[in-house]
Amino acid sequence: MSEALLVCIMDALAKPFDPSEIKWKPKTIRGDKALMLPYVDARVVMDRLDEVMTIGGWHDTYKELTSEAGSVECTLSLFINGQWISKSNVGSLSEQPDDGDKLKAAYSDALKRAAVNWGIGRYLYRCAPQWVAFDPAKKVPVGHPKLVIPPRNRKALSGGAMLPDSPICQEQSERLSKVIRQLAEAVDVKPGVIWRKLLAKLNLGAEVTMSQLTVQQYQHACKIVLDELVLLETPTHVPVIAQERGDAFEPPQGNAAPFALEPPARG
Repeated sequence: MSEALLVCIMDALAKPFDPSEIKWKPKTIRGDKALMLPYVDARVVMDRLDEVMTIGGWHDTYKELTSEAGSVECTLSLFINGQWISKSNVGSLSEQPDDGDKLKAAYSDALKRAAVNWGIGRYLYRCAPQWVAFDPAKKVPVGHPKLVIPPRNRKALSGGAMLPDSPICQEQSERLSKVIRQLAEAVDVKPGVIWRKLLAKLNLGAEVTMSQLTVQQYQHACKIVLDELVLLETPTHVPVIAQERGDAFEPPQGNAAPFALEPPARG
């Protein structure tokens, strides 16, 4: 697997979740106000792992820790570059009255925390908590909190953790340039040819420079190049990379590639 594919997998894992999948929990309650923190359900994390790694590309194991009563350790393993790589983290019991529910919550918490080690949902930790009106009797917020990422925290190693309409950073521009060069070399054309085709796919004018791309356009461009590289590198096994919801670009069908480019003939 090339470095370009690894980078795209990292970006796909770290991509922000659909706003409808974000939930909120109170960290501090003061009368009719609560300081709310965003989080996602463990099933949403599993869906992301299935989308990016396929159902056979990841597995999780658990161990109840006797040294920390009620704590559960999750080891989350991903199959990358021909080998299993594992990262672990620990979840704790919830405050639910039922002991079984408490333990199930610890397992879910452990999975989510282990997933954060892989970049999944890590951007949520950069989101500023916020005070909102709160119903202490029902223990629920009044209205729906708005997810806010402070400007100083919007830049992240992964493009997927930045706001869709933000301009890309230099690191992202360098990444896209690198994968464009790799694709150009693979199909024996000049990088400028690939760039012009990308601009056409993105419905952008020929005068647009790479530094002018938004994060969303960058993600789409990476996806298009990734589809092409996957077909060239592993034509019989195409891994499923997380797609943008409502993506305007169709994934490649069969042996058809987004650019309809062919690798050079081998003598």
